[in-house]
Order: sequence, then C-alpha cells, then structure tokens
Amino acid sequence: WKKFKTKLKDLSSRRNVQSIKPSLERIKVYARGWLNYYGIASMKNNTKTKIRNLLEMGVPMELAWQAGNSRRGHWFTTHTLAVNMAMTKKD
Repeated sequence: WKKFKTKLKDLSSRRNVQSIKPSLERIKVYARGWLNYYGIASMKNNTKTKIRNLLEMGVPMELAWQAGNSRRGHWFTTHTLAVNMAMTKKD
C-alpha cells in the first residue's frame, strides 16, 4: 500500500510541469494495473454485467452487446441507443 501511495504521489507531483490530461492518464493506467494485479476490482466481469442488465431491461441482444463492449466509458455509453431504450422516462 505504501508503494502504491508513493507512486501516485510521484505521478501527480507538480515537479514536472505538464498538462493535467497526460498526468491523469498515467495515474489511471497505474491504478488499473495495480487493482487488477491484486484482484481488488473484477474488470473482466463488468462487460457481462452491463450486457445482462441491458437484456433484463428489454434491449435487443445486438445493441446490448455493443453498449456492453464499448470501451469509450460510462459517459459515452449513456448516450447510446441501447441505454436510451432501457432507461425511458415512463414510470
């Protein structure tokens, strides 16, 4: 844990003057690798869970698969046809 925190401090240090975007990208990659290595997060199951939940909401298999396998992130996925079909404003 100490090594992880030390590395995060190095990655987020203000010594290296740079844009925030590359710095955040390096932090994200390091944290994802650390989490996967120690088994804290189950990144492989997220896709199956997304697809299963969309299918339960009545989304066709093809659209659910496309939205579930999207690597564009959650914000982008919320604007897809599959999610809009699943999350209607009807009660």
